Amino acid sequence: MTLDQYLTRNKMTATEMAQILGRAISTVTRIRKGEIKPDYSTIQEIVDVTEGRVTPNDFFVMPAKKARK
Repeated sequence: MTLDQYLTRNKMTATEMAQILGRAISTVTRIRKGEIKPDYSTIQEIVDVTEGRVTPNDFFVMPAKKARK
């Protein structure tokens, strides 16, 4: 689950999450939009706050494998 999905499903704003995490609203908004990747400590805090619903893997997308010829 992405941070955006978590916030939407839990009717939580980026402002509320920013207050919980002790981060700037702009930082949480940019993470939510996928514009930036959070640092390790922020990822861990998000995992803790969301009780594991958002995982570290949710911040990274693996590129698709190319088909073998």
